[in-house]
Amino acid sequence: QGNNPDGSRNTNFPMMVDVPNLIDYCLIPIFVGNRDGPLIANGASPNNWFGSRPRDGSHGFRFFVHDFEHSLLSVSENRTGPYVAGNPVTGGGLLKSSPWYIWQQLQQNENFRMQVADHVHRHFFNNGVLTTNACLDRFKARTNQLDRAVVGESARWGDANRATPYTRNVEWINIVNQTLINYFPQRSAIVLNQLKAKNLYPNVVAPAFNQHGGLMDAGFLLSISAPDGTIYFTTNGSDARLPGGVISPTAQIYSAPISLPESTLVKARVFNGTNWSALNEAQFVVETFTSWTASYFTSNQ
Repeated sequence: QGNNPDGSRNTNFPMMVDVPNLIDYCLIPIFVGNRDGPLIANGASPNNWFGSRPRDGSHGFRFFVHDFEHSLLSVSENRTGPYVAGNPVTGGGLLKSSPWYIWQQLQQNENFRMQVADHVHRHFFNNGVLTTNACLDRFKARTNQLDRAVVGESARWGDANRATPYTRNVEWINIVNQTLINYFPQRSAIVLNQLKAKNLYPNVVAPAFNQHGGLMDAGFLLSISAPDGTIYFTTNGSDARLPGGVISPTAQIYSAPISLPESTLVKARVFNGTNWSALNEAQFVVETFTSWTASYFTSNQ
């Protein structure tokens, strides 16, 4: 990333990988159980991936989902690896490398694993993009867009591999319903357990807020809870956990509800023994415009 060990930028080092992008990119094939990219099904060779980096080096390589149609097949599919492609001894080295090999190698680093956990918490909890309801809403919206187009697809390709054509009213509707009923309602919990088994999400339960960000009145009392451990929080945008697992000197121990007099980004973790939870963060915004508008119209009636 072009950083020093403490996470600060070192301009003597080029930025080669955009790590937040890499994390989100690799979580996608894991979640959808993709067997077509960035590796083939058995993980022996790379397949269907693109990456780019600006010539000015302003950020590292970013990777993009491409040709992932072998997805959403088995609700129990486990694509966390490890896979051999890219291994310099047994996996073809550079010629068979891919974003996935970088992802696997980085997992040896404690700070990287915690960064993965933070992304997982953001996406799998608090209405994140990989929660069940978010996935269902997104899938329904996409299938509604394709509903009529599938008729034309069936007319063109439905009998390519068999005499009786695949049709929208039979095969398409059946697979859509199976995905809605049997895949997404279970998949988030299954993948979360797979990530825990790979030490990519801690067993320490992350803290919860009585309201997860959004609009608030000035002076809103934020309560933070967790079943075990000590809750550390910040309101200055920093992280309570420093690289290496050290407690930040700017972190505060939560003991009572916190008054938020102004718009604030709150970050919190649980520290239990020697282990940290994933980060829970939320942006709270004072309803200044809404309050002013209500006052204005009330006084000018």
